[in-house]
Amino acid sequence: MNLIENPHAFPRPYSDNFDRHGYKEKNLAQEGATLLDYFAARAPLDIPSCYEHKPPERNYPDRPTWQDWFKGNPLVTEEDRNILRAYVSDGCFDLPPHLTGFAKDLETYRANTVAWDCSNKKARFFQWRWFYAMEMLCLRAKLAQHRREDAP
Repeated sequence: MNLIENPHAFPRPYSDNFDRHGYKEKNLAQEGATLLDYFAARAPLDIPSCYEHKPPERNYPDRPTWQDWFKGNPLVTEEDRNILRAYVSDGCFDLPPHLTGFAKDLETYRANTVAWDCSNKKARFFQWRWFYAMEMLCLRAKLAQHRREDAP
């Protein structure tokens, strides 16, 4: 059997046991963990810096800028521009009511960025585990092939 086809690493025999209700035991893990599962579970926690993963799609708009927000609005004063410049860099004060739309757009962008960053870290972590497992299976198959070739 080809090692890449995930033979079971720890097969468990099927049981004729009955559970407490008199039904035959049904366990989806009866066949045991596959070698792929085994290596994925034992992947190093420290992900090498050279590993490139596929980040999740970024499906939210770009960061709002005060220049774009005021584009084409002749009623904007220089004071409004200065307030928004300070808000973008600090963000620790309340805006006048006519500028709160920008604050909402910026907060939405920041929340989306935090959520995307979290999902990106998760994707990197889990993709690394499966990448490592596949590399170990390929290496195992190559070693087995070399052993067969070197055998008398």
